[in-house]
Amino acid sequence: MSFWLVIFLASATVYEREVVVSNPAESLQTDVQVMLTLDTRSLIEAGKLDLEGNALRFFRRVQPLSYWVADGIHTCSTRIWLRLDSLFPDESKLTLLYSSSTDGYEPSFDSVFTKAGFDSAWVFHCDEGEGDFTVTATGSETLILEGVDWPPHDGGGWGKREDQRFSTGSALHFEPGSFAQWDMPAEACRDSFTIALWLRLDTLDYLTYSNALRIIAERPDVFSLWLRQGNLGFSLQGASHPKTCYLPPFGWERVGTPEIPAGFVPQGLSAMGEKLLFSAYSKNPPLSRVWRIDPCNLNLLGWFDMPPEATHTSGLAYDSTRGVLWAADYDSDKLYAIDADSSFAIHSAVTIGEFPMGVENVSACCFASFHDTLRLVVSTWESSGHTYVLDEQASLDKGEAVVLGSYKNIGYSQGLAFDGEHLWESGLVLTQLNLEQAVEKADYKEGLISYFSEPPLPEDITFLHDTLWMPNEYWDRAFFRLVDDPREALGRWIHLVATYDGQWLRLYEGGELTDSSRTDYSLPSISNATFRDYSTGSNLFIGGNGEDNRSFEGTIDEIVILPRVLDTNKIRALFERRKPLVAEVEIHVSEEEDTISHSGAIGKLLGPLGIKTSSTTITLGVPYEISIGVYLFDVCGRRVATLLTPQKIRGKVELRWPHNIPAGVYYLFVSSEGEAFSRKVVLLR
Repeated sequence: MSFWLVIFLASATVYEREVVVSNPAESLQTDVQVMLTLDTRSLIEAGKLDLEGNALRFFRRVQPLSYWVADGIHTCSTRIWLRLDSLFPDESKLTLLYSSSTDGYEPSFDSVFTKAGFDSAWVFHCDEGEGDFTVTATGSETLILEGVDWPPHDGGGWGKREDQRFSTGSALHFEPGSFAQWDMPAEACRDSFTIALWLRLDTLDYLTYSNALRIIAERPDVFSLWLRQGNLGFSLQGASHPKTCYLPPFGWERVGTPEIPAGFVPQGLSAMGEKLLFSAYSKNPPLSRVWRIDPCNLNLLGWFDMPPEATHTSGLAYDSTRGVLWAADYDSDKLYAIDADSSFAIHSAVTIGEFPMGVENVSACCFASFHDTLRLVVSTWESSGHTYVLDEQASLDKGEAVVLGSYKNIGYSQGLAFDGEHLWESGLVLTQLNLEQAVEKADYKEGLISYFSEPPLPEDITFLHDTLWMPNEYWDRAFFRLVDDPREALGRWIHLVATYDGQWLRLYEGGELTDSSRTDYSLPSISNATFRDYSTGSNLFIGGNGEDNRSFEGTIDEIVILPRVLDTNKIRALFERRKPLVAEVEIHVSEEEDTISHSGAIGKLLGPLGIKTSSTTITLGVPYEISIGVYLFDVCGRRVATLLTPQKIRGKVELRWPHNIPAGVYYLFVSSEGEAFSRKVVLLR
């Protein structure tokens, strides 16, 4: 028995290309959006693609892929986004088909970029949409988000889009002074909620007290997910019971908290041999105390009290060449030279000498090389503070500060340390300086080498075995070590989730719980909350705070606000679902490998074909009378239609494609007297 099968296409020739997608990660990626560029202008001019690009089709094996054209057709590099449910570490080969057909298919943004991962969630996609810019009363630029119902033509979006090659396409990039506001419905922020987002730092230069990423709901009790000075935290601030949980800042390791008496606030820090020297002060009674601490376990090894007038010893610097400990005191504004060993022996400071600095707010000190000589460097704390280089011996002899030079510091200087080459200063941010250049121009900016993030409420700093140490003030009085370069955080996507269940604040990074804090009160009922009246009518700020113009300079994406708490498993699933690739996906689009004619013999029908639904006929030709049945199956092996019930036919028979069958890949199954064959066909609508 022999017969032949021909499929007629009323449209023009269908062209085929191979698209190869390479996953740079070493693990399976799920729900991945990838972008390729295609010269659609040349295809249109050559008559191979219709003017609207409606005949573009993408397939993975036999499965059709969702895609979305970002820029419109008829460009030399048209951006086309594809969605892959999975992407294995090896290469994945896709098939691109196109023709000059005018089928009315419209690619969908929403089929590529899912709008919500959870029911009843407010999901802010920053993909391929531009919000409106307005100017607030204070003159700062603001991104106004009117709601979460995206326009159907592009799925919506807001802000200044910026291609990131992130797994969700574009992201929202915040420039200086910009933030987003949303008139959030009350149900979005109940007494329990979840906030999730992806964050990427684009600069560390401006991570100061006045620059922050903040997602803030203004209500009788304020919650905020924030980034400040490189510290990521989640806060719930009631009338008298603020609660916070936070992540260690970039590059820093939290070592622990020494068991100093309650009421003492960490201040000065220096290294003495293999040990750390650490000062703290108490307000009631007014007293400053210095401890010697084992850095391995933070055990207290000894202590002594400062002189009675030195009640706020804010800086320490040990001179190993002379065995003298120098202490800077904020209250008395004096510098003290102390015999440390004798002082620890009697628990009281044995002073060798002292002198007034001659300026207020003395805050920190250290020894650093200045013109090839180690000199005592002293800083002042106020916002317009200066840092001074002293001849310490001449100052002791004269009874007043002998200043060799100074520079305007970054402000609110809390600590100084010297690494053998550069001066480090803890202020609004941690700075690394060339001391001589800063003094020569009288400004830290002239000697600035780099900025660094630092722990919350930073205090004095010191180097021990080439590692920078720092205690933090008030927060949890913990000690931190700088173990990595904070600049490694630049360009790295971080997934943050903050939850509140009425009792606990929890903060997650990368799907894992990192910190938590228990509250001892409940939020007022949301139904009784009165939102604050802002000129924009908004009560949620994203990326900054419209009230005091604090703003974040960086990039965020996929913000989720959920009026309930997600458990750990769902948070981990949310992270895995949108996990970005570790590097850019590589995409290669081949040249046209073959053309599939609108008619031909059976041997030509080995690959997927395009079929015009409105006028397609399937023509069967049989040289002699024989019983034949024709059926249509989907890719899962399910019969979706019977095109011809088994009956005797001879010659040419035309069959119509069912109009209720959606676009996709199918198998045409022909059986005759115990024999059968099938051909794969692609339906384009």
